[in-house]
Order: sequence, then C-alpha cells, then structure tokens
Amino acid sequence: MSIRDALDANRVRVLEIGAIPYFKSTWPERTIYVSTDRSAAPHDPSRSWFVLSPSGYGDIVRALRRAPPDMTVVHAGRHAAWSWQQLRQGLFNRHLLRGQTSVLSGFAPWLPWM
Repeated sequence: MSIRDALDANRVRVLEIGAIPYFKSTWPERTIYVSTDRSAAPHDPSRSWFVLSPSGYGDIVRALRRAPPDMTVVHAGRHAAWSWQQLRQGLFNRHLLRGQTSVLSGFAPWLPWM
C-alpha cells in the first residue's frame, strides 16, 4: 500500500509546514498549510492556508485546536535556523523593506503549535 492509498483510506489530517504546499495541493480539504515563504499566497484561514508570522500565529493555533492533525510534515531548509546564512537571508531581503521578516521562519518546527 502506498502512502497516498493509506492517507486516502484513513482520512488523515495533515499539518504541513514549509515553502511549497505538496500535501495541501494533493489533499486540500484535509491539510492545514503553514507557509514559511513570505512571497507565497496570502494568509487565508478559510482555506486553512497560513503564512508564518507573528500576526498570524493566533489563527494557526485556533485552526490546530479546531482540527488537530494526525500527521505533521515539515520541509527542511537549506541551512539550520541558527546559522549565519539563515540570518543573512532573513535580514537582507526585499521583504524587510515592507516590514516583513523571515528571520524566525527557520524556527517553525520548534514553535509550540498546540
């Protein structure tokens, strides 16, 4: 049995954290997606689509309490969250000029989601 068959048969609810919504695009009704990419589609709680940010943290926690996930999928980044490459990437990008920073996005797997 493949992973796809198992997920279809068991109606598993998925929490996906990362830059690309692989599970969300396959099982949109059963996946809560938290994007770590600021240039992704905007925050939309009605579709269970969230952008990791301080202002959206409350919406994410409410969604997870409303429908707790059975499985969590985290996409690994290229650099450790505490590395100088990640810090440089978060501080020196065009989103910082608009008041958005992704410095904390590398720490997404360690945030207390529930």
